[in-house]
Amino acid sequence: MVDIGDVYSMFIVKETDNGMIVEFWGVLNNEETLICCSKYVSWLTYKKSIENIRHNALLANIEDRSIENSIKLKSPKIVIDINDRNHFYFYLKARNGTILTRSTNFNSKNGCLSAVDYFRKHTKYSEIKVIKSNPL
Repeated sequence: MVDIGDVYSMFIVKETDNGMIVEFWGVLNNEETLICCSKYVSWLTYKKSIENIRHNALLANIEDRSIENSIKLKSPKIVIDINDRNHFYFYLKARNGTILTRSTNFNSKNGCLSAVDYFRKHTKYSEIKVIKSNPL
């Protein structure tokens, strides 16, 4: 868990052996929660990636693939789906079809929908915190 203090949401950028990870943290049900994550973003492009997430999250319609015969929408869109373990998740798709970020799994559809709502409302103004790995 990342301590986001008094902030309601935050992008956390972490360096890994394989590149960068951009995580979006927020407060759901009074708990700090990892809402979604984008992997392997380089140092040179993480700010652009976050701006793309912010921009597309505001424009995106919601497509619910967890129901049969769901209506397919044009991108940008937030797609809600269910995996083989009956956990709900969402991902944000840009206008060009690129998946920008994917959420963690949620036990209920309501939990997933709450996270989508939170994500859309808070990405625009969230702080960005960069965590660099320590050199050996």
